[in-house]
Amino acid sequence: MNTPAVPRYRLVVVDLDDTLLDSSRRVHPEVHAVVAKAGAIGVRFSVATGRVFSSAAQVAAELGIDVPIISDGGAVLRHPSGQPSLRDLRIAPLVAAAILAATAGEDVDHHVFYPDEILVNRASPAVARYATRLRVEMRPVEDLSAEARRREIGPTMIVLRGTAETAPAMRARYQARFGGLVQVTSTAPHFVDFVHHDTSKSSALGQLGRYLGIGPAETIAVGDGVNDLDMLAYAGLGALVANADPGLWQYADYVAKKPHHRGVVEVIDRFCLGPHEPT
Repeated sequence: MNTPAVPRYRLVVVDLDDTLLDSSRRVHPEVHAVVAKAGAIGVRFSVATGRVFSSAAQVAAELGIDVPIISDGGAVLRHPSGQPSLRDLRIAPLVAAAILAATAGEDVDHHVFYPDEILVNRASPAVARYATRLRVEMRPVEDLSAEARRREIGPTMIVLRGTAETAPAMRARYQARFGGLVQVTSTAPHFVDFVHHDTSKSSALGQLGRYLGIGPAETIAVGDGVNDLDMLAYAGLGALVANADPGLWQYADYVAKKPHHRGVVEVIDRFCLGPHEPT
């Protein structure tokens, strides 16, 4: 395979769940190989995820990433080693307390993202599965609102786990109530997410690029979902893996022929290690 002496794209940033990670939620050897090959010609690699930092940092460690990573839906930009954050956007403690008090009557799992742990309202089977998936502690707390009032710093995210059928109505209801204080959004069809107004993967990616001295035109972003589209629009090349909803394909510069991590490998092979341009 021919490799360019100076790569056109110097930074690749990839979503984790349903994009980079395989069915076991681990990094596939094919990904290790292509990231190492691209790194040898000067291409930097990072991740952008809705996962809490401590979970994302474990994946970054598996890949040997040496640049800051984007976590918490774009609220956090921090070096995997845990050096001081370059970006740390949080919901104010009293606002978080008000949201948690208002949503306490919803019969859904609540997840409150703090720096190195996730607090939950109950120990449900879904919470146990989510904790296993993210490889982080999820600690049940009887009164999440009171806990938020006690803390000096607020959470990066509050997530309500509904269903694809119930979440839209909850989002609309709490957008009407709290939309002036926080951003009410969704990282998955069954989630209702509350985050700082300035939180987005695209703004975090822009900050990462400035930190590295790499512009949008030299950046590739790869994802699979609605919450990745702003990041794809920012990057010089925005790519979706093949398992992305076909309704999103129109927003990508390139749609991989392969799904999940194999799609990521395909994008890096084609645009970092090969001579081809998007068609």
